Amino acid sequence: MLIDADVFDRLGSVLRHLVVGLLEHSFQIRVLGSDPRVDSLQLGPVSTLVHPRIRGPFAGQRIRGIAEQVSPPGPAALICFGATTYALASELAKELDAEVALYCSSLNNLAAFRGAAFDREVYGLAATGPLLQRLEREPGFAPERVELIRPGILASTTDVRAPQGERVPCLLCTAPYEAGSGVDLLVEAAAILRQREREFLLFLLGEGRREGALRKQARTLDLSGSVTFAQPGGDPTPAVESADVFVDPRVDSAVFSESLEAMGAGVAVVSFAGDVYDHLLADETACVCADESAKALADALEALIVDPSRRQQIAAGGLAYVRKHHTITGMASGVAEVVRRLTASRMTFPLKEAADR
Repeated sequence: MLIDADVFDRLGSVLRHLVVGLLEHSFQIRVLGSDPRVDSLQLGPVSTLVHPRIRGPFAGQRIRGIAEQVSPPGPAALICFGATTYALASELAKELDAEVALYCSSLNNLAAFRGAAFDREVYGLAATGPLLQRLEREPGFAPERVELIRPGILASTTDVRAPQGERVPCLLCTAPYEAGSGVDLLVEAAAILRQREREFLLFLLGEGRREGALRKQARTLDLSGSVTFAQPGGDPTPAVESADVFVDPRVDSAVFSESLEAMGAGVAVVSFAGDVYDHLLADETACVCADESAKALADALEALIVDPSRRQQIAAGGLAYVRKHHTITGMASGVAEVVRRLTASRMTFPLKEAADR
């Protein structure tokens, strides 16, 4: 498995669940990447290799050095998670004569594939239905070598809890404080809700370079009594589970695990539609904003703030969807089956009669 920092950022928990699930299929697993988080996947018999970033005039030399470290015997199959792994994967495939599969979880992955120099057919694994449709239209993939494998998410085994009396609704967002994350839109939406005299508590659980600007925005809009900035401080799961509404304000062409994890925890989700998602079904699994504006975000939040029964309905729909379509065993079994298909020819030997001719 080759993993880059972008996929760790977006699907970190999914990767951990996948590695654990693949161990049940008796594979020898090695995880490679330039991000130090690679070592967090060193579970039981799983080995890891954190390598230098591959760029500049010494890229070829570094790739050859990595190839020497993973052989002999080299891996029979390379599963790539992230666009920046493709250059290394294409060279390792040549050096080790390995099969290749790409897990496509963003449009950026597709764009990077078009510029990659693979000398063999690769297998395409799509994280969502819309991405699968794009893979099927992509000239570099044969129709029989693309497959839908949704991210595996840990789902609650208990039903969604009933609304808790008259308490003030708690809203949670874990998006980073970075440009394009949508947190500024969410702060603006909070101001609109305050103007409408809606009661809520919004917790922004993140970090990033725009924290100062976002805090200033909240002060300017006089939101100190309604909006709280907090550092992530480890596993956000307890915070997600205690929230009434999870807000994902990003407008992105990539799959992030946070909204799926909130659905799996039995929490109502508010989000923009996104062009690669298939888990955000309006008024069924999530409250989807009418457009990509602060007003639309405020409208969606208001609908759940004023109607606890609707919150419970949306949360129950999201939990049911994750239980059905995003099981951890389903993702691990799907990837394992692809690996078996890719490596079947290496385990097939000629019959004696045919060999004697």
